[in-house]
Amino acid sequence: MTKLFQEFIDTEVRDEVPQEKSPLEIILEVEEKIIEKYKNAKRGYKSDKEEPFYINIRRDTKKQLQRIQLSSEILQTYLDARENTEQNQESEVRGVYSGVLLELACENELSVSLNGKGRMWKYLFTHVKKAKNVTLENIQGDFMILYAGSYGGHIENILVKNSINCNHLLDGVGSERGFAKNIHIENIQGYGTLMDAASYSGHVENVCVRKIKGYRTLYSAACWNGEIKNIIVTDIIGNDSLAGLASDKGLAKNIVVGNIQGHCTLMGLVEDGHTQGVLENITIVDITGSNTLARSGVKGKIKNRYRA
Repeated sequence: MTKLFQEFIDTEVRDEVPQEKSPLEIILEVEEKIIEKYKNAKRGYKSDKEEPFYINIRRDTKKQLQRIQLSSEILQTYLDARENTEQNQESEVRGVYSGVLLELACENELSVSLNGKGRMWKYLFTHVKKAKNVTLENIQGDFMILYAGSYGGHIENILVKNSINCNHLLDGVGSERGFAKNIHIENIQGYGTLMDAASYSGHVENVCVRKIKGYRTLYSAACWNGEIKNIIVTDIIGNDSLAGLASDKGLAKNIVVGNIQGHCTLMGLVEDGHTQGVLENITIVDITGSNTLARSGVKGKIKNRYRA
C-alpha cells in the first residue's frame, strides 16, 4: 500500500513540473511586451542622431532575450509564425523587434538564410544595427531592412532576391555615418530600392542591383557627404534610376549601368542640390528613355565618362 501511495505521489509531482517554453514561445511573449510598451510611445527626432524610440526598443529586447541563443532556424520559425500587414506604429515596433532578432542570430552564426514563403512582412528587420551574412528571399512588404547599419551601425553582406511588393527596400542602408560592405539585390518588384543609401556621411563599399521593376532605384544615394565605391546596375524598368546620385558633396567612384528602361536615368548626377559631388568613372550601356544624364555634372565633377 505504501509503495502504491508513493508511486501516486511521484506521478503527481511529475505532472506539476512546469513545461519548459520553446524559444519561439519566449520570443513571441517578449514581442508582445515590447509592442505593448512602445506601440503608443511618443516620438522624438533629431536629424543628426538616431531616434530614442529605436534605441530603447533595441535595448529592452536584448535585455529580455539574454537567455536565448538565437539561430537562423529559430528566426525562420518566427517569420513563419508572423505576418506584418499594417502600416502603423505597432507594425513598426514589430519590425524593429525583428531587426534585433536578426542581429542576435548573426552574433551566433556565420550566415543567416531566410525564406519569407511569400508572406507580407512590412518593416521586417528595420533599423537592424549590425548583421554579417544575410540572405532573404520570397518575401513582400514595404520598408524592409530600412536604415540597416545606419547611425554608426555595420552591415557586412546582404542579399535580397525574388520578392515582390517591396517598396523602399533597404532605403537608407549605411546612412547617417553608417557602413555597409556588400549589398546585392536581384529580381525585385518595388519602388525606392536603396533610396538614400550611404547618404548623410554614410559609406557603402559595393552595390549590385539586377532585375528591378520600379522607379527611383538608388535615388539620391551617396548624397550629403556620403560615399559608394562601386555600383553595378543592370536590367531595370522604371523612371529616375540613380537620379541625384552623389549630389551635395557626395562621392561615387565607379558605376556601371546597363539595360535601363525609363525616363530621367542618372538625372542630376552629382548635381541636384546646393553643392557639387564627385563621380570618378561611369560606364553606360543601353539606356532607353528621355532625359538620361540631364543636368548631370554641370557643377559637380564627372572625371571619366564612357557610353556605348
